[in-house]
Parts: sequence; structure tokens; C-alpha cells
Amino acid sequence: FDRKFIVTSAIHGTNIETAIKQKIKGSRALMNIFKNFEISPEQLDNLKIEIVDLDNRYAETDEIMKLDKSLFETGDFFRNNFFVVAHEIVHWLSRVKEKSSYFADPEEVMGFVSAIAYEIEQNNSIEDIWKKVYPKVSFHFNDEVKARKFFENMIAKAQKFL
Repeated sequence: FDRKFIVTSAIHGTNIETAIKQKIKGSRALMNIFKNFEISPEQLDNLKIEIVDLDNRYAETDEIMKLDKSLFETGDFFRNNFFVVAHEIVHWLSRVKEKSSYFADPEEVMGFVSAIAYEIEQNNSIEDIWKKVYPKVSFHFNDEVKARKFFENMIAKAQKFL
């Protein structure tokens, strides 16, 4: 691992994941990329970063940002190899945006409204519809309050079709 980081982190009590996130938050360019994706930098709290052996690949990112241990073996990671994190953060932001924008697609929303309207038409109770359909909707949310409000709005739209 990066010797300079080890010494610095020992002095300041910081781990590599925290240090990387602090560096991201301290970058005007990267913060503007967050703005471009319309994602709050607070979402970084949800990003897990691991240092692993990726068999000669620098990094890969989906839910977790995985950085190859070779990036830390020579020189100063933050000066020489942080560009890899800058690249990977876009992959992560894309995944976060995809999840959050699922219901920005009117076709998906109308699909659930249609399903709810059908369930109501079949004389299923709202309670049963919540049990049946809500888990499929809430899966796409990080915030339970927002998920519930969104689902309530879809029920109201569905009822207008009957």
C-alpha cells in the first residue's frame, strides 16, 4: 500500500475509504460531476470502496468501487493514481442515477398504476395491494417515506381509471 498514505492515515486516524471520499468531496470538478448527475455528495456515504487484487485491471465499479492493490504499491496514490477514482466515480454515479431514475420513466410509472388499477378492479383490498405491489416499488427507493408517498400517489392515479 501507499507508504505516504499509511503514515498520514496513522497520524490522522483515517482509513483509505474515508480518505478517498474526502478527496472526492474536495474536488470541484468531481462535485460538479455530482451536480451534473443530480446526485447529492451525501450519497457517497453509501459507496463502499475496497482494495483488492483485480488481476492487472485498475478498477471496477458497480455497487462497490474496487481498486486494484497495485495502485497503492508505488508512489503516492493520491497524486499518481487518483485519476482512476475520478474515472470510476462516473460509473458509480451512473448506477445510482439509473436506480433513482427508474420512476422518472412514465412507462414504468404507468405500468405500476395499471397493475394497481387492475388489482382494485378485481376487488382486492388496498392492504392486499400494498403487500403485493409495494415491495416491487419500494425496492427502487433508498428512502421509505418517499417510497410510501410515491406508492400512495400511484394508488390515487389508479383509482381515477375506475
